[in-house]
Parts: sequence; C-alpha cells; structure tokens
Amino acid sequence: MQGDERDVVLFSLAFSTNPETCQLPLNFGPLSQAGGERRLNVAITRARWQVVLFSSFDPSDIDLSRTAAVGTQHLRAYCEMAAAGADRLGDLTTDRAERRSRIRDEVAAALRDRGHEVRTSHGLSDFTVDLAVRRPGSARWQVAVMLDGPDWSARPTVADRDLAPALLRTIMGWPEVVRLWLPAWIHDRTALLDRVDEAVAKPTLQSRPRQRRPSRPTARLSCRRPALPKTPSRST
Repeated sequence: MQGDERDVVLFSLAFSTNPETCQLPLNFGPLSQAGGERRLNVAITRARWQVVLFSSFDPSDIDLSRTAAVGTQHLRAYCEMAAAGADRLGDLTTDRAERRSRIRDEVAAALRDRGHEVRTSHGLSDFTVDLAVRRPGSARWQVAVMLDGPDWSARPTVADRDLAPALLRTIMGWPEVVRLWLPAWIHDRTALLDRVDEAVAKPTLQSRPRQRRPSRPTARLSCRRPALPKTPSRST
C-alpha cells in the first residue's frame, strides 16, 4: 500500500480472541516486530478521507503488559481512538520539543493583540501548521498561517516547501490558508495582519465548496465478536 492512496480504506485486523481462553494472541505478524509501528503508520495513512477499522475484539483486549512491541502499543492506541471517535484527539497538541522562531512568535503576538486565538506548531505529524488562528469561542480553527521560517527551510524538497501547504485546504479541510513571507512582514506587516483578519471574518461554510466527503480524515471502529460454539447440554 505504500505510496498508494484511496478516498476510503477498509482496514481489517484479522485476529480474534481465543474462544477457550478469551485471550487475544499478541502476534500481529510484522507489526509486532521491530519497526512494526512504521508498517502501521503506512496502513492507516493511505486514506484521504476515512479509515473504517474492522475488529472482532475490543482495544482493551490488547494486553500491553504481555508485550513490549511498539507497533502493538500503537495499534491499541489507534483502536481506542477509532472506538471513541477522532474528536477524542481534541486540538491535536503534542508534547514534542518545538523549534523556536522569533518571527513566528512576533506574528503570533501581533495576531493575539488583534483579539484572535492563536496556537503555534499546530498538529501531530512532522508537518505542522505554523500558526492556527480562530476567533475566540470558535469551535474549530479557521485559518492556517504558513511562514517561511526555519521549519519551512528545513523541508527537504520543493514539493514539501511549496506544494504541501496547498493540501491544507484540499485534503485537510482548512477553511483558509494564508502564506506569510518574511520580506513582506518586514515591509508591511499591517497588510499581512489585515489578510488574516479578513480570512478569520469569512463565514466558514462559504469558505469551502460543498462536498459530501468528511471535512477531515476520520477513523471508525466496527467491532464484532465471533460467536462462541454452543455446548451441548447433558440429559439426565
């Protein structure tokens, strides 16, 4: 599947608990081996819009006290997220170290002075939104602001630097994306801040075309336990 994408991916775990012991074998093939977390990452990131996860066991059946495999640990976390819904991820924050950027901090402070709520380095993957902006009280982030700072220059290819931000609207469903270049910030920062103000002020429903697909990739768990064989009753 690596490199190939589909709108919807049906992902079956193909394992079940032992009907006699009610215990789940924790040998998930290559996923349970060293580097198995990378195989899981490939499997669950090939969908543009939705992953439907089929499982005959509950996430809690993956007993982490019986395994040290990172791939198996990540599988349980992913199953828990699918069972509870993607909304349990909240605002997609991470505790990893954040590279400092003076310009990003300046822009964030200027936007906050204009009354906006701002979060820096928004996202969970290596590709993050430099500044996520919304009006206070809004249910979702409204504007992705992308800068040409250290994170931008560290991306290895032209596609990563200039094409990937365009996918924020088409794939990730951001209502508005604003590119902010350092020379423009130095010469006329007021104009750039006005652009963000205008983007935040746009009605969310009018900023994106109507579509039947979900607004962001989701995962859903379909859990079915296998029926246990009936034990014949003894006649007296």
